[in-house]
Amino acid sequence: MIRFFLSLILTVTAIRHSAHSAELSRLKKEQRVGGFQVQNLYSDSDGKIMGAKFIHSSTGTPVFLLQLQTVPQVFTWVDTPTNSNQGLPHALEHLLVAKGVQGHYFQLLHQMRLTPYGAATFSDFVAYGLSSEGSVDDFFESFHALLAAMYRPDFSDAEASKEFYHFGVSTGRGSKKTLIEEGTVYDEMRATQDRFRYYSELNKRIFGAESPFAFRAGGDPDQMRSVTPEDIRQFHDKYYRLGPSTGFIFVFPPQENVSAILRKISDELQQFSQSGAVSPAATSNPKYPFHSSNDLAPAIYPFPSPNAPAPGFIRFAWRPGKADSQEQLNCWKYLLARWQTARVLYCKESSSIAKPALSIREQQRLIPNSSLITLLHTP
Repeated sequence: MIRFFLSLILTVTAIRHSAHSAELSRLKKEQRVGGFQVQNLYSDSDGKIMGAKFIHSSTGTPVFLLQLQTVPQVFTWVDTPTNSNQGLPHALEHLLVAKGVQGHYFQLLHQMRLTPYGAATFSDFVAYGLSSEGSVDDFFESFHALLAAMYRPDFSDAEASKEFYHFGVSTGRGSKKTLIEEGTVYDEMRATQDRFRYYSELNKRIFGAESPFAFRAGGDPDQMRSVTPEDIRQFHDKYYRLGPSTGFIFVFPPQENVSAILRKISDELQQFSQSGAVSPAATSNPKYPFHSSNDLAPAIYPFPSPNAPAPGFIRFAWRPGKADSQEQLNCWKYLLARWQTARVLYCKESSSIAKPALSIREQQRLIPNSSLITLLHTP
């Protein structure tokens, strides 16, 4: 009798698992379900539908839903195309999920629920993620707290200044006090000041001086000093709006009900939606306009280093262009795939350059629009 009941339970569970897994495969393009419209379906190597892209009907937010045998989790991003080296996207990465009542509540809930989370700043977006080792309800409780911290922040001016940049007092020998500059974000960027300047300088040539890729989203200490809490809030108000410039990737086990999950996600997004989010018109143009430079001369960008013989870096790039044929595109892919990173070593007595797959002259002959920037550490 016990075996019969166990077999029955397993059978019912398997049927339920199969039914919920099949929900995605029954969806059709542009179908509306749970407050979303279906955009695309994704299959695995066996042809089984295991994911879908949806557009939230109310906000236009893109949402990807994947079915995998893992814990419930979400990855979300906010486009933050900065036009300066003030580090405003980086400031929000630190402040939103850790400061103010909303940030502190998220931190406490994360510790209580043992919910792993992370955040990072990239060239034109800030990303956040969390997962839950508990139930789906536990996950949505943490997800709600994350959205509240991101879209309804309440950090104070004092918290913003202390986390980003402020003056402090250091006590030395003999109780001597010294005025110093500090701040969690400022200290982080000061530790690598000018370290990646070569990267953004080359991006200026490739994409244009006003492209977000031409700036350091993490911040440059020289420009971070002038930032105020109000600057940070204004940047948040401009970009942290649910809509086409934000996005979510959710992962749930296949046994979860897709329709129910979508309704829960839609309800959460609806609570934090704001007016003003407009869907961009469909276009084949790049996300950010290109204004490439004609300057192809090599350049050197030193940075402080305690180790004079340590290797620097050499970086090549090609100006954006449009392939006229598939054959030309394949040729470009072949050349890029064969390129090997060349490292530059600087010594007090002499300099030596490791030979790359193609010499600089050969590379410029084959691809005449290339640009080169070399970075050496300060001896």
